[in-house]
Amino acid sequence: MDLDSYKKAREVFMKEHEEKYDGFTRLMLGLSVTFITLVVGLQSASAGQLSLMLKSAVVVHSLSILSGVWVQYLVMAQPLYDLKRAYKLAEEVLEEKRANPGWFERPPSQTQVVCFNVQVITFIFAFVLVVLAVVA
Repeated sequence: MDLDSYKKAREVFMKEHEEKYDGFTRLMLGLSVTFITLVVGLQSASAGQLSLMLKSAVVVHSLSILSGVWVQYLVMAQPLYDLKRAYKLAEEVLEEKRANPGWFERPPSQTQVVCFNVQVITFIFAFVLVVLAVVA
């Protein structure tokens, strides 16, 4: 890997990181506004008036949001990790430890997969709890 190839890879990874960082920032701002709205809405009524199912749905949905934020953070940081890997490969080529930089895949990490699954499952469970609380 020559210096020009590394510069191109760096440019691609940094652009990807910037786009994902912008999306992450919008997500955090949206969640912050939603959280403030939820707190104000719950304060206007007595928490004792909420059914156990609705209280459980809020807790489960909070877990969904937390795992979703963690997934988004990991996705946003991934291009930086990939850039570090590309730099190590470029160094190894320059130090003649390897003949070519090789190829590296970019599959989601096991942490991303687990957090994503937790997010989806808890969201669906919270949704079902809200529907059942309203219908019942």
